[in-house]
Amino acid sequence: MGTRQYILSLFRAFLFFLIIFILSRALFLGYYHDRVFEKGVTEALLAFYHAMALDIAASSMFIAIPAILSSVLLFWSNAVAAKILRAYIWVAALIITLVASLETVLYYEWGTKLHYKVFTHLSDPTEAINTAEAKHYALFLAFIVFHLLLIWVLYKKLIRRNWKIAESVRTNRMEIVKRSIAFLSVLTLLSVLMRGGFQPIPVNQSDCFYSSLRILNDAATNPTWNLLHSTIENKYNFSSGNPYAYMDRSEAETIVKKIYSPIETDVTIPDSLQDTQPSQILTTKKPNVVIIILESWSAELGEVIGQFTGIIPNFDKLAKNGLIFRNIYSTGNTSDQGIPAILSGTHALPIANIIGEPAKAINLPSLGKEFDNLGYTTSFYYAGQLSYGNIKGYVYNSQFKRILEHYDFPDKPSGRLGIHDEYLFERHLEDLENEAQPFFSVVYTLSTHPPYDMPIHKIVDFSDRENMYLNAAHYTDSCLGAYFEKAKQQSWYENTLFVLISDHSHNTPLNAETLDAGRFRIPLLFYGEVVKPEFRGKVIGKIASQIDVAPTLLGQLGVDYSAYSRSKNILDPSVGQFAFFTWYNGFSWITPNGSFAYIHDQDSYHEVNAADPAHQRELVKEGKAYMQVIYQDFLDY
Repeated sequence: MGTRQYILSLFRAFLFFLIIFILSRALFLGYYHDRVFEKGVTEALLAFYHAMALDIAASSMFIAIPAILSSVLLFWSNAVAAKILRAYIWVAALIITLVASLETVLYYEWGTKLHYKVFTHLSDPTEAINTAEAKHYALFLAFIVFHLLLIWVLYKKLIRRNWKIAESVRTNRMEIVKRSIAFLSVLTLLSVLMRGGFQPIPVNQSDCFYSSLRILNDAATNPTWNLLHSTIENKYNFSSGNPYAYMDRSEAETIVKKIYSPIETDVTIPDSLQDTQPSQILTTKKPNVVIIILESWSAELGEVIGQFTGIIPNFDKLAKNGLIFRNIYSTGNTSDQGIPAILSGTHALPIANIIGEPAKAINLPSLGKEFDNLGYTTSFYYAGQLSYGNIKGYVYNSQFKRILEHYDFPDKPSGRLGIHDEYLFERHLEDLENEAQPFFSVVYTLSTHPPYDMPIHKIVDFSDRENMYLNAAHYTDSCLGAYFEKAKQQSWYENTLFVLISDHSHNTPLNAETLDAGRFRIPLLFYGEVVKPEFRGKVIGKIASQIDVAPTLLGQLGVDYSAYSRSKNILDPSVGQFAFFTWYNGFSWITPNGSFAYIHDQDSYHEVNAADPAHQRELVKEGKAYMQVIYQDFLDY
């Protein structure tokens, strides 16, 4: 086989798998025709377009093995090996068929993509046989037969007649060089296609999301890729149950229940600034709400609750005229943990991420859903790529009616990761001029994320490796200042509550250790004319977490927040003080009585702060029980 034939054979195999995925999607859409055309034919057909990136990635993944094996045949002709490769094509096609057919049948009952839990159900065939109806078996078999008939036609056209591998080959030096170049070029191209291109974030399920109709997003998501990704992600998480089972489950649940029990309302003022424990800080129960999520902002950046002056002067000005919280901690250290923590009150976990599991994430409560149900218009603004960590899928499932990302900012100056913050805020203000009230809108900034290529000259110089981060924060702060100056001139401003919070923290020139509590401390500010005058300029010193934002906000609006079972209303005087955050295979527990950081896989403590050994034992037991219970929550979701 010559070099040209090698490349053409692989291309035909690539088309073979790609067309199978397209036909499987057509069958899915056809079967659920009564639901997928709810928003019109055009909206439904767009599923094929938005599916292409993941379909290409999956097709490239499937031909990677024949690409490598057949490259060997460029040097040694082997008819047996060629037959093995053709057998591989059929086995791979059969796997795709089984997955697509099973997903089509189960989607009616499950309402989600096929995911890793299918193997749990299949591990007990008796249960599956007893619970399934006869029509499900018939449909499953019908889909398989139909798929196989289509595959047979494709196989004859693209593989059997044209996919030539095992022919006699010449071995002169020039031919060997050509074959080697072809092999390396193919592998390089496949690597690029499998990750979805050269963009910073590899392709994932979020790249397929485009519609407010969830079934269309699911239809656009490649079923085989999704199942493989779900299985790999959960291989270790679910193979042996809860890896954080430090004690009997009932004992852990009893301890955690006690943690959430009401406490006495007499609270010691924790710092020199005036502190308060109000239960109601707003003048209205139905304000507009804007949440500004500040990428990577540390609490240390400002002077009101931090240690620097002049880095974020506009935020400090807002803080002095709003209600700010001093001891708020992020639950993790990445954006795909911070976003659902703020909007859904869900904890970050050491070795798992719930929004990376669409079948679990879809059941999360969220502020997007809450405000949509309350009759608010809802929107989510981000000028970068939401596909990171499946944030895009999470946002769509959270029922935001309008979602903007970098594609929606044409002709605006951009850095490597997206549009600069000033243009994000500018667009947000433009849109709110015509927004129906009341509205709920989330604005997620970008410029304080590496590579910090914001369009300003360097303002601060600490002669430190965090220089660019500090300058980026100063830039975003200047955008905040301009945003609020313009917002104050809008008719909706007087009835709007602004909530400013970070998705996670970042190191500063203070150089906190990665596992230190200070490395996770973030700002949280309630600001606006709807904040009662007596609470403006006040500081809350209560220890809490970013997962507490949702119930705290809903509590101010008189909305039930019981669905946020592991979160708490910070402004409720009877709620205790604690914060919990995680990193890879470790966690920290912080209370007024002490704190500790535990490294799970080393069974060691980074630090323990307690008054005496008795308090230390109690503190450690609390933290470990909490870790055990919230991970079990994740398993049970």
